[in-house]
Order: sequence, then structure tokens, then C-alpha cells
Amino acid sequence: MARPFLCAVSLGVMLACSAGQKPAPVPDASVSGASRGCTDVPVLLDGEDLGWRVGVGLTAYNGWATIPEFGPDKEAEFTVTGSTITVRFHPRTRYVSDQGPAFDNKYWLYVGVMSPFVVSNGLCHLRDVKPGDRVWNLDLTGRGFAELHLRGRLRVHHDVGVDQYWAARALLAGGVYGFYPPDKSAERIVAFNDTGYDTAALAATTRYDCRGHWNNLYWGSWWRDQLYVSPSGWGPWTDVDVDLEAAARRARELAAACGQPLPTGHTVLYTAHLGPEDFVGATVTFEVSDLRLESVR
Repeated sequence: MARPFLCAVSLGVMLACSAGQKPAPVPDASVSGASRGCTDVPVLLDGEDLGWRVGVGLTAYNGWATIPEFGPDKEAEFTVTGSTITVRFHPRTRYVSDQGPAFDNKYWLYVGVMSPFVVSNGLCHLRDVKPGDRVWNLDLTGRGFAELHLRGRLRVHHDVGVDQYWAARALLAGGVYGFYPPDKSAERIVAFNDTGYDTAALAATTRYDCRGHWNNLYWGSWWRDQLYVSPSGWGPWTDVDVDLEAAARRARELAAACGQPLPTGHTVLYTAHLGPEDFVGATVTFEVSDLRLESVR
């Protein structure tokens, strides 16, 4: 993930539905022109319904120049049964990236907590919320968390003729934070990927980009190393557990070391998500279930 998902005009923000509005229907495989969808699965924090719904979003490394679409001959499809979201990710549409040849034809698809920005062609259009509004994001300030975790279960399906081992390696967990001073006069953004490898091995070498208004952390845990891909059919469920607060603390340490300390006062969670990032020609079918936020105090 090279950027956080913040500007709906240029980055193709993925969405969650707000309370009080009927969740949008799951897009049928024949739907075209849609690059995001809402499910009717609630986002829970310690069992409390936050008023958001779990979202599914597709994005390309080319701003709005390439808008991914759901559909069997496009990038992905998804269905929902109870709290389980089944996704088939199969990017097909080739494009040239605005970030250089290494990102040509590369897409990502994430399932999780998505900030509900207005996007006119999205399935989760929210009235009375303007692009850039922060009122819908989760303010972590003053909640007293020692840790905040994104938890859930994940399993991968082996499709005949597809190298699912490498497709499963494309699965990432991640998050995006905003940091503000008390008067919100400035903002710094941190995005991070949980690469699915041992945290202890990565902690000392976590990467951080100090050059722009957005910054990347490459985190790690054990879940992806434990993910088993069956020779056929569905593999077993694997628990996913990502410490979001650990990434925020690490971001503060590294920003200070860069001489660009993050503002203090407010820490806001924009997204917490799970899904693959891969090139045209890749295929991965996976399920996410019981996705939720839980704290440790």
C-alpha cells in the first residue's frame, strides 16, 4: 500500500455506511462502474455497534484515472452471509500507473472499517458528509486503550489451475491514522501494512517514509505465516489479530526520529482492513468472518 485512502477525488476512498441509513445492497456480479460497496455487517468495538458497516473497496495505483469495477470480467466480486464476507479477487483490466512501472496493473481490495466519505459513483453515498469531513472517523483520544486490535477470521480457497500459495501471500492487514493538534490546524497521516510475518523480527527495522504528508509503516505479526492453503477447496480458518495501537506508537517514535514529530492531541482511525494487493492475472478467493475491533485496557 503506497498511500493512505484519504482524498476521494484522487485516491478512490473505500467506504463504510453510517448509522441511520439503510446499507447499500451487495453488488451483483453484473454491476459495472462500482468500485466500493457496503455490507450489512456492523462494525463492533468491544461488542458495541459503532453505527458503521463493514465495507469492501477496490483501488488502483492511478488515482481516478483507473476506476476498478466489480464483475466477473473485471476486478472482483463479493457476497455476504451473516458476518462472513466471501471475496473473489481477479484483477483483469490493465493500466499504466501514475507511480511508475512497478505499480502498473496493480490493484488492492480491502474489507473492513472504511471512512464514509462521499463519492458520487460509490454504492455507499452518504448525504450531509462532505469530502474531507472527519466527523465519521473513530477518535481514539481519551478512550484509555493500552491496545486496540483488529480481529477476525480468514480462510483461503484453492481454485483449480491457480497458484493460491502466492495469491495468499498477497493478503495484507492494514490501517490508516490521522494525527492532529488540539485545534486541528494541522494533520499528519500514517498508513501501515501488517505484512503477516513475525513482529519481533520486524520491529527493529520497521520502515517509515518521512518525505510527505503521508507516511508508511510496514508492521508484522504471525497470522499470514500460519495461513494454510488447502490443495483443493477451503483451507481452515486462521485467526487474524492486528494491534493497531502498536502501529500508532511506532509511528510516533519514528516520526520523532525523522525530525518530523506527529501532532499531539487527537489520534483518529480512518480505516482498519484486510485483503489482497496484487497484479492483473492474480486470483485469490477468500473469506473474512467476525471482523471487529477489540481493546485491551
